[in-house]
Amino acid sequence: MIFPSKTALVLMGLLSAGQVTAQPSSQTPDAPLPDDFFGTSESMKDLTGRNDDPGFPIFPRAGNPDADVTIEYFYSHDCAPCVDASRALFTLLRRGEDIDVTFHPVGLTEESYFHAVVETVLYGIDPKMFELFHFGSMAAVDTEQELDSRVFMRDIADREGHIEVLEARLDRYEEWTSSLVVNSEILKSLEARDLPVFIVNDALYQGFAGAEDLVSAIRSAKGEEILKSRGQ
Repeated sequence: MIFPSKTALVLMGLLSAGQVTAQPSSQTPDAPLPDDFFGTSESMKDLTGRNDDPGFPIFPRAGNPDADVTIEYFYSHDCAPCVDASRALFTLLRRGEDIDVTFHPVGLTEESYFHAVVETVLYGIDPKMFELFHFGSMAAVDTEQELDSRVFMRDIADREGHIEVLEARLDRYEEWTSSLVVNSEILKSLEARDLPVFIVNDALYQGFAGAEDLVSAIRSAKGEEILKSRGQ
């Protein structure tokens, strides 16, 4: 996984300090990280329908992996500004904005923590399933509709023909929660106060006022890249 330098340094520091073994939620089982946490888990090798991209930790991604602008996006499903931020991101992606977005879900409540686990599991099977769940669940929050995320998760897996894979993955719950541990610890180390949090290349942004701010951050990052390429 490719990180902007700020996120990479934070993650390396957490690993060397052993801090990623902490659990982010009282509902999380007290399980150690898998032995192959930064490799590819056997549970991902022996099931059909596996997404070939991620090992552990799993951070869902969308966009162009070779883009000059990378965005690390930290969010929660019970965060109203995060709903607007997700809508803006997916709008930009649909318009063909040349960005590489990495999603870092964190859970502030038991339900939003479950949402974050589900997104990680679904992406581990098929990125399309992650996008369907993320967009659908955020839209439900935005319109104040009741959404049974467990039913929604299974409906998506069934529609895409991966219900058996999903059930097998959920049996290894501790692996997927481990990815969320890393998200929470990185966010804590960034000392961010407001969600959502964006790292656009190496610039940190907190909160979300509107799509125009996100576009401005992307343009600024692209401008920095142009200056660097000119040796200025």
